[in-house]
Formats: sequence, C-alpha cells, structure tokens
Amino acid sequence: MLQIDHEILREGLERAGDVLKLHRLSTPEDAEALAAAVLENLGIDELGRIELDDSLRQMLPVTGEPLVESLMASSMTAGVLVGLLIAEAGSRPDLDAIPDSPPVDL
Repeated sequence: MLQIDHEILREGLERAGDVLKLHRLSTPEDAEALAAAVLENLGIDELGRIELDDSLRQMLPVTGEPLVESLMASSMTAGVLVGLLIAEAGSRPDLDAIPDSPPVDL
C-alpha cells in the first residue's frame, strides 16, 4: 500500500500545479505534447490514454451535450493526472524524470 504523508502530498500537488499551469499557458499543440509526455513518463502510452479517455467518458453523469461532456472529461483527466503525480511522489522516484515542458524539435 502506498503511504502518502504531508510532505509527499505537498510534493505531488506542487508538481501537479506546475504541470497544469504550464499546460494552461501552452499553445494547444504544445499542451497536447506536454500531456502526452507526462502521461508517457507515468507509464501511460497512447493506447492507455485512449482507454483512459474512453473510460472517463463512460463515467460522465451527463451525456448528449458535447461541450459539457468535453469539459467534464477534461476535468476528470486532470484529476487522474493529479492523483498519478501524488502517487509518483509517494514512490520517491527522481521527479526530474517528469518533463516540465513539451519536447523541443531541433
């Protein structure tokens, strides 16, 4: 069982806040690349992201309203990301392994 003390919770939440802030300040293309890179480093590949998105959409309490569905699914995905970053902090890996920015094409 993963034990989350106050220090780990603070680390995970700070990391999540940084990633989400950077995501919000990025262009749509860079934001997508950042999200994919962070999830990839957390062990969720492209197929896993599709499965996660499908599963979250099946849990939505409201259907038939595309804008509402999109906003709720996006918020739920952000919640999953926050939880994963807290869990990652709890496993005490090198937090620098999670990218703070999208990859740069040289």
